[in-house]
Amino acid sequence: MNSIQVQNLTIIYVNPNLQKLYIRDNESNKKYEVRAIIDNNDCLLGTYTTMKQSLEVLESVVRGSVDVFRINCFGEHAFNELIYKVPEDEGDYK
Repeated sequence: MNSIQVQNLTIIYVNPNLQKLYIRDNESNKKYEVRAIIDNNDCLLGTYTTMKQSLEVLESVVRGSVDVFRINCFGEHAFNELIYKVPEDEGDYK
C-alpha cells in the first residue's frame, strides 16, 4: 500500500510512514476512532459505531488489502501502486 485515503475522503497520505495504529474509545459520542501515528503526527482515519467494525478496519489497514484499488490496469506495478480507502461506518442497524 502506497497511500491511505481517510474516511471523509479529504486527506490522502502518500507513502505513509505508519508508526502506530490504535483504536480510541470516544465516550462523549459513543464512537470508536481508528487512529494512526503517521510521520510523528496523530491522525484520525475513521470513526465507527461498533468496536467490531473498528477492529476490522484496523486489521485491514495493517494488511493493506481491503478496498484496495489497482492504479495500473496492466498489473506491472500491482503491488507498488495501491491506495487503501478507509471504509464508511456501517453502524449498528440491528
